[in-house]
Amino acid sequence: MSPVAYAKLTIDEQSLLLPQDRLLHIELASNIQANISRGNITLGFVEFDEHEWPVITLDNNLMPLTSLPEQRRLVACIDGTEQPLALACDTITTLPITAESIFEPLPEIMRHEKSPIEALLHSQGILHFLLNTDALIRLLPHRETEE
Repeated sequence: MSPVAYAKLTIDEQSLLLPQDRLLHIELASNIQANISRGNITLGFVEFDEHEWPVITLDNNLMPLTSLPEQRRLVACIDGTEQPLALACDTITTLPITAESIFEPLPEIMRHEKSPIEALLHSQGILHFLLNTDALIRLLPHRETEE
């Protein structure tokens, strides 16, 4: 059964959705703490639930950026089964699923086994991308491990 609402993370006017129960915490981007020991695409970390959550941000092609754009004001701590991930976003809101919302599988030409995009959702006149958070984590080259 699909959730009745999704967490909507906006990056460069792109709407990325994940089930609300995967969004564990929201932090201000100004609270990102630098940590030189992290991988080169990790911007630093935020603290939540007595852990350090590595922060990354993406461009509108879902490619990692090495610096934080000014419009990235919030950080979403995302529950991933493989490792924690915090994603810097422009905005974070809730998108309710209505009777008019239309889920569609990705067109065949857009499917890729490593893609973090699971499906498309048309809602409120906007195309949204439904994220698979574990696939997003696997896509990222930083794959840090505990030492």
